[in-house]
Amino acid sequence: MDIILIIALNIAAIIFFLIELFFFPGITVAAIAGLGCMVYSIYYAFIAVGTTAGYTTWLASGVIALIAIFYFTKWKKIDKYALKANISSTVDREAERSVKIGDEGVSITRLALYGRALINGHSVEVKSTSGLIHEKTNLRVVAVSNAEISVEAIH
Repeated sequence: MDIILIIALNIAAIIFFLIELFFFPGITVAAIAGLGCMVYSIYYAFIAVGTTAGYTTWLASGVIALIAIFYFTKWKKIDKYALKANISSTVDREAERSVKIGDEGVSITRLALYGRALINGHSVEVKSTSGLIHEKTNLRVVAVSNAEISVEAIH
């Protein structure tokens, strides 16, 4: 009876891992349940059957889990569920690259550290170097680095 429980827990763990791998990627309940089943089967093998059975279960659980994952990743029927799209789009940073130190503009939104401003006819995200800047305040660009534009209010 102990062996049947250990085998059932390991089968449940593998099923949970496969569900996690193919249907719910990320760390979800399925991965936690699979890990719990596998750990408990190993623990139960050590406690109920003995040290040799515990180590055997530990080794067999890992090997069988790896074989199952390898087999299911090579299985062609699973391909229709797999994500195959590649995202090749990028964010257009042309407006940010056209802004230079000393350029002037006006804030479109309130800058509570970050906000939007109209500089050189482009709406860009900017960072305030002088704290809170209200909407429709004249600004001057004081620094540009890695598409982050730092501005200060013109008084």
